[in-house]
Amino acid sequence: MRVFHYWAYLCQTVGLSVVESQECKNKDVFIYVAGDDVVLWTSKKNEQRIRRAARELFSEHKEERAHGLGQCIE
Repeated sequence: MRVFHYWAYLCQTVGLSVVESQECKNKDVFIYVAGDDVVLWTSKKNEQRIRRAARELFSEHKEERAHGLGQCIE
């Protein structure tokens, strides 16, 4: 649940709406989470917005203690 909310927050910070159930067809991003793995489905036009926000909110290295939300992603 935590991982889903990290990514949903990221999407909301760049103005994208997230699919919350099967009924929501006209949203910008669908997020699927299994454990600490996550997959986002979106259109190509949203990719760079999501990548930029991920670099700002998440850390690529565990050594960076004070960075964004504290989540580390590769």
